This record gives sequence, structure tokens and C-alpha cells, in this order.
Amino acid sequence: MAVPPDQLMKLMAGQKDKATPGGLPPPADNTMGMSDGATPPMGAPMSTPEPKMGNREASMINLGMAQDMLEQALPAIGSQTPEGEKIIAAIRAITGVIGPRKAKTGELSKPCQPLVHKRLKARRSLQLSALSPV
Repeated sequence: MAVPPDQLMKLMAGQKDKATPGGLPPPADNTMGMSDGATPPMGAPMSTPEPKMGNREASMINLGMAQDMLEQALPAIGSQTPEGEKIIAAIRAITGVIGPRKAKTGELSKPCQPLVHKRLKARRSLQLSALSPV
């Protein structure tokens, strides 16, 4: 049940309540509404899709784990065997993608070393106290 806009405006102008005792004032002729009949509604401009950086970072972590697994398997297979040479080539390829390791166990950055040594001493003292007879 659609009502033409001009009839709807007449009904609204005729309403009387406490907020508008004289009814609604007539609209000015020169005001632009939200849209007029001549122009169709405009949509919002398309935004460009953003790359999913979380997926990329997760993939880089997976590559790091794959490199760790290859490095762990290499001593058992041997680096001089044909399989070992292929593992070394795979490690080099992954290193080319994710870059060299920033921190190995023995190459901790200077600010981290005192904290690590303190924790190691605490751990050793706990182990020694557990071994001593009571």
C-alpha cells in the first residue's frame, strides 16, 4: 500500500501535536532533499582489497618450523649423503625466503643474556637441591 509523496506530505502537514501545534511548516522550494527523482541513488565507492598480512606472517612461521625440522633431521641423515645435500639445499632455499636466523641459542642478544643466566642458575640450584638427600 504505497501512498504518493504529495499526499503523505499533506497528511504530515495536517498533524497537530504539542511539538508542532500549527502543523509542519511547508518545505522550502530551493532545498535539496536526500535525493530527487532525476538522479539515481549513489553507492559508496569501492575500497581496494587489503592483503591479509596475518596469513603471510603465519606462513613465515610455518617456514621457520619447516627449517627447524630439516635442521633436526640433517645430523641423522648426514650432510655428505645425497639426501643430506638436498636437505641443505632446502634449508638454503627457506633461508632465502625468511632470512637468516636472528637469534640462535648460543647467540642471544646482550640484554637477554643476564636474565637467561639468572634463570639457568636458579634452575640448576633447584635441580641440585632435589638431588641432595634429606
